[in-house]
Amino acid sequence: MTNCTPNLVAWLVEYRKYLILVADGANDEAALLKQEIEEGLNWVELSWADLEFANDSDQPLRH
Repeated sequence: MTNCTPNLVAWLVEYRKYLILVADGANDEAALLKQEIEEGLNWVELSWADLEFANDSDQPLRH
């Protein structure tokens, strides 16, 4: 088994750029970036769900 952490971190940065584009209403740019991300994730055996989980897990716990 290989360590996917470097790949996950790199794609998480791109995922967060995607979220910013969506929040800013740049839907066409966001769609293009999402397509690039999904293609790249296939190469490193990660999924969109992995990014969503990592992004949510990165937030501090709230009590």
